[in-house]
Amino acid sequence: MDQARHRFDKYLNRRYGQSTTPKCYASDLDIFLRAIGDKEPAAVTAADMDAFIDDQLASGLKPITINRRLATIHT
Repeated sequence: MDQARHRFDKYLNRRYGQSTTPKCYASDLDIFLRAIGDKEPAAVTAADMDAFIDDQLASGLKPITINRRLATIHT
């Protein structure tokens, strides 16, 4: 997972430069990675995604924040 995370950071910096977007997306990804543990990207299941969304909703986050985090994961 570390290699995939590093590639994502490089992509964000190329795509968004010095804006705050890379920092926010990196934070979103870190939150997701803590939620799924040591799973490799290919091992993440729909059930993992559902559990992540449920946890975010239970934390009181607004749908716009959850959707941004899902967009980060999708990217």
